[in-house]
Amino acid sequence: MMAAHRNLPAFAFLVLAFAAPLALAFFPPEDSRDGVTACFVGFDEASTATGLVAARRDAGKPFEIRLDIANATGAPVSGDLAFWLNDDWDVGGAASRRAIIPPHSTNSFFATAVPKPGRVLPALYPIHASFSLPGGEPLHPIAIFEATGGAGGPPAMGGAASGRASASATARLEAAPPIRLALLPASVSVQLPGSEPRPVAESAETGAFFDPGWQVADGDVRFGFYSQPPWRTGGGDIWRDIPVTLPDADQLTLCFSTALAAPIKAGEGESDGADYKVFVVDETGLATEVHSSFVTTHAWADCTADLSPWAGKSVTIRLWNGCGPANNPHYDRCLWGDVGVFGDTAAEHGAAEAALADKGAQAPSCAFPLPVRAEAWTATFTPGPSGLLDGTLAFTDGERTLSFTGFTCAIDDILVGAGPLDARCTGYEVEAPCPDAQAPSC
Repeated sequence: MMAAHRNLPAFAFLVLAFAAPLALAFFPPEDSRDGVTACFVGFDEASTATGLVAARRDAGKPFEIRLDIANATGAPVSGDLAFWLNDDWDVGGAASRRAIIPPHSTNSFFATAVPKPGRVLPALYPIHASFSLPGGEPLHPIAIFEATGGAGGPPAMGGAASGRASASATARLEAAPPIRLALLPASVSVQLPGSEPRPVAESAETGAFFDPGWQVADGDVRFGFYSQPPWRTGGGDIWRDIPVTLPDADQLTLCFSTALAAPIKAGEGESDGADYKVFVVDETGLATEVHSSFVTTHAWADCTADLSPWAGKSVTIRLWNGCGPANNPHYDRCLWGDVGVFGDTAAEHGAAEAALADKGAQAPSCAFPLPVRAEAWTATFTPGPSGLLDGTLAFTDGERTLSFTGFTCAIDDILVGAGPLDARCTGYEVEAPCPDAQAPSC
């Protein structure tokens, strides 16, 4: 007995107890110490006679998380900032980063809550943030939200899985494994008009950043970068330099996607557009521009740049963002997705992958008894074309069924799946098939 989603009663947040009577009360999701306050924006909650009233979010779509850190002291404060949710959610954007807040200022930090496919239930969930404020325990605000819709999930990670990968990126799924630039060490610099470039770590007053992580645009989630050009200091440019040794291939292509992050709240202003450029900096320091575009939309646009002239060489790939012709930095939240270097060096890879996956797709379901507290349950696993990755694991007592469809697998922080930067699943084997529910093991 199988089911596409879980249908047993479940709660992500089991108990929310209050010692005071259940009169109307307001709970801001914040934490304060020594003149510094960290507060989630858009997640106010109230306790009423009928229970907790919390912000609602669609269980099937990613949504933005905003945390404001206010520094009321006369000195700058800095510390490590991290976001996390429970196991039904991933965190997009920069889940952890170094945060610096100037004196008498408030900085906003953003991440994205990404529902895992088929995992999220119609329940209450917590969002955690931790800011390692010096001099004591970290600030730890917790926001509560209600997931609505239930057992939903975002599109599969990566442009190809969502059906919007560029033709060149799709073609290279059958080539050599890509070089994923978001996983490589890098340095970030900013340049204000009329000034020399300087490291972003020494330029906290600009409000600029260029961080790796999961990004969402128009409901489509991709791994890449979230960039904000300088905006507190009148505009400017920001770039991320990524040293890399390119493979010696006949054809090298940099594939990536661009988009602007959507407004965080209703009534917020719109960006007038941002500049995106890619440079290749050789060992002599010569920078060659290989891509330039002006981006104004909140949907991913797939792009490519030819890196073949630098095949086999050690270079620096520079991803650059500017504030547009008007140097207007407002709301220029720049997203880069699925940034990778592809080389056409393994033409037989795709054919071998297809053959193994097709062979594995013929494997039968596997079922075995599972006694639980004197109840007779049956566990069943049905592999998909990629085995465990898209198979279904179900538990049933004949009336109720708990099912898990598809599993996320990562090896050294690289997803195994169908996205343009994912590792490929080339097949699987069932070593001991179980023909029926009476078999003792599987």
